[in-house]
Formats: sequence, structure tokens, C-alpha cells
Amino acid sequence: MSFDTLFCAGYGHSAPKTYSGKIFCMMYALTGIPLNLVMFQSIGERLNMFVTYLIRSAKRCLRFKYVDVSQTMYATNLRLIMKFSSHYLSLTILDFLEYV
Repeated sequence: MSFDTLFCAGYGHSAPKTYSGKIFCMMYALTGIPLNLVMFQSIGERLNMFVTYLIRSAKRCLRFKYVDVSQTMYATNLRLIMKFSSHYLSLTILDFLEYV
């Protein structure tokens, strides 16, 4: 392999040349970008529901008194993980955030 095939920064910029092609690309972007945002939001909500289900199920299996799950609990658990990693693994908070 040559240097050009590994590091070809800036190569291959393509743009439509015709007026109708430019209009098509603008309309495609105007509809495609918002649809992607809606899709990513939907995926995030479904992942949140799945993680909530897993945590609630784990709490039931461990016979916890309260099985409610909230966003505050997520933040508390993240802080506990960060504290554990910084204390026992000799990592700083910035080192931890680098791997998240």
C-alpha cells in the first residue's frame, strides 16, 4: 500500500453540476437530516427503556425493596463507577471520560 491510499485527506469531494441535481440534493438534505434526528431520538428512547427494564429486573432478582428506576439513579451509578475507577485503578476523571 502506498502513502496515498492510506492518507487521502480531501480526495473525492463530489457535488452535483446540474441545477436539478443541486435542487434534489437540497431537498434530500432538508428531509433527510430531520428524519435522522427523529430516528436517533427514537433509538435513544428505546435503549433507555431497555436499560431501565434490565436494571428493574436485576433489582427484582436481588430482591430489592424498591425497584423503581430513574435518571437520578443513572447519574448516581455513573458517579460511583467513576469514583471506583479513580480510586482502585489509579485513573483520573478525565481518564475515565476518555473511555466512555
